[in-house]
Amino acid sequence: MVGVPQQLRPKRSVQDSDPRLEVPLPPFKTVLGRVPGGSAAGHAGAKDAHPALIRQRRVGNAFASLHAARRASDCLDNLRLHPDRGLGMMTDPNAYYCGGLGVELYDLFTGGGLLTGDVEFYLDSARRFGGPILELGTGTGRVLMPLADAGHKVVGMDISRPMLDRAAAKLRERPELTSRVRLVEGDMTSFDLEQRFALALVPARSFQHVVTPEGQRLALNCIRRHLMPGGHLILDLFDPNFELLFGNDSKAPPREAQHPRSGHLIRRTVVARSTDPFQQTVHEVLRFEEFDGAGNVVGSEETSWSLRWNLRQETAYLLELTGFEVIDLYSDFGGSPPDYGREQLWVARARQ
Repeated sequence: MVGVPQQLRPKRSVQDSDPRLEVPLPPFKTVLGRVPGGSAAGHAGAKDAHPALIRQRRVGNAFASLHAARRASDCLDNLRLHPDRGLGMMTDPNAYYCGGLGVELYDLFTGGGLLTGDVEFYLDSARRFGGPILELGTGTGRVLMPLADAGHKVVGMDISRPMLDRAAAKLRERPELTSRVRLVEGDMTSFDLEQRFALALVPARSFQHVVTPEGQRLALNCIRRHLMPGGHLILDLFDPNFELLFGNDSKAPPREAQHPRSGHLIRRTVVARSTDPFQQTVHEVLRFEEFDGAGNVVGSEETSWSLRWNLRQETAYLLELTGFEVIDLYSDFGGSPPDYGREQLWVARARQ
C-alpha cells in the first residue's frame, strides 16, 4: 500500500493501541480494520527520503477546537493490528495526513480546479461498471460517501488513521450507510482483503504518494489481484507541468476556504518546494493560516507532503506491465482528450 498474510496480533481496541485517547470508545464495530502487510504509522524508508517538515503553532478558534474534534472522531473499535511496518514505499503519512488542519479541512481544500467534477465522474463509472467497489486512498470519505449513498457497496482503504477517523465520523452521522461501507487501514502496495471487486478507484492523485517505481508497480499488481476478471481501474494522476515544477519561484496559487466552525478565513499556501528530477519527486511545505474578521493572523500551521510525477507513456507501460489494458485516457473529468499539464485520468481493464 505481495499481500502475503502474516500472523496477526490479538485484536484490541483503538484506545488500547493509542494511549493518548482520554475518552471511552462507544461500540462501532466491524467498520475499521487493518490488512495484513499494511502500516498506518508511516514507513522508515519514505520518512528517511522525505523528512516531514512539521512546525506547528496553533492558536485561535479553529486551532483550539482541533483537539476536541479529534477526540470526538476517535470512536472506533475492533482494530486489527499487524506488526509489519510495510515496504517503505509511501510518503510518511505523519505529515499532511497525520492530523491538524490538513485532515480537518481536507474536504474544503480537495476538489475544484483540475479535480472539478471528479465525484460525479466516479458515480457515473460506478453505474457503468458496477460493484463492489474498492477505493484506495479513501481519506475522509469524500468520494466513498456519495458512492455508498447511491447504493454501492464500497471498501475504502487508507494508510492514514486520522483521515479514516474523519470518514468514520461521517458514517456515524449516516448510520443507514454502514451496512454498505467498510473502512480499512492499510498500505496500497501490500494488502490482502480476501475479496474481489468490479471497480477500483484511486482518486485525487493518491497513487502519486507512492514515491518509488517499485512501489507503484507493487500497488498496481495488488489492485489487479483484487479485481474480478475484466474488472476496471480508474486512476487519477496529475500530468507534470514542468514550468511549475522547475520554474523560479513558481508555486501553486494560495487556496482559501472558510472554517466551518469559527467562520474564519483559512488560507493554504505552498511556501517551499524541492524537486528531484532523478527520482521524479516533488516535496512541498504547505502553510495554513487563520485570519480573524479584521484580517489578523490568529493561527498558523505548517506541514508537508511528497509526490512522484508520472509521464503518460510511463504510466501506460506500467499499466500494461501489471496486467491492465487501457481503454480510456482523459485530461479532466469532463472527458477531454489528453493534454499537457492537466490530469491523467486513466480507465483500464484487468486482462483476463
